[in-house]
Amino acid sequence: MPHDIKASNAFVINLAYYRKKDWYRFIKIIDDRFSKHDTWHEWHKDFQKTKRNLINHGFLPLRASAKPSADLCEKPKPQSID
Repeated sequence: MPHDIKASNAFVINLAYYRKKDWYRFIKIIDDRFSKHDTWHEWHKDFQKTKRNLINHGFLPLRASAKPSADLCEKPKPQSID
């Protein structure tokens, strides 16, 4: 969605966007699975609704790709101090 941000007075906000092909992996690695949507389609419907609401309130929502990575969810491994 190309926008001329400089010409806009809207406040830009990034919305996390999960690709359909990444949904299953995302669901597997998050801690709060039961507070999330059951399917990507349900999530995407809410994403579209949120995006429309933001636009209607004068915001400029931009899609920020959110790629699931187990590395981000793992606790750091202890390292020896020599």
